[in-house]
Amino acid sequence: TIPGYIGVNFTAEIEKRCGLYTFVENDVNCAALGELWKGQAKDKKNVVMVTIGTGIGGSIIVNGQIVNGFNYTAGEV
Repeated sequence: TIPGYIGVNFTAEIEKRCGLYTFVENDVNCAALGELWKGQAKDKKNVVMVTIGTGIGGSIIVNGQIVNGFNYTAGEV
């Protein structure tokens, strides 16, 4: 969560300004997708990633797709 930006539609704003299809995702899901695309998880279908930074985060990918779960909290610790 970025204080002061709750309710801001970043996707629409970026698409409007850049003319590109856009989606917004959290850091650990992006890291997991990067590993799936070019990293240690390349050629895998199912991945679990855990990150430790200012908190503990997690991402679950099944059959190459991020599992978001109810309220987009799947994988979160």
